[in-house]
Amino acid sequence: RGFHPFWCATCALGFPHQVAYQDHLRSHIPCNVPGCSYAASEQLVRIHHLNIHENNLRNRMSNNILHQTRPM
Repeated sequence: RGFHPFWCATCALGFPHQVAYQDHLRSHIPCNVPGCSYAASEQLVRIHHLNIHENNLRNRMSNNILHQTRPM
């Protein structure tokens, strides 16, 4: 398949030329949640955000509601 000296650390794709590698790097969009290091295409970041961050937020909110003390 040829020699690929430029490798993407995010997705492990190899590129024979630096220009193609640099163009590819621009396709990785970082997740905008502080402390999250996930990066991928815009569509995959959107799916990641829904599955990871929004589900975690919903779960935390549900747990808070379930664990609140209710007056008798």
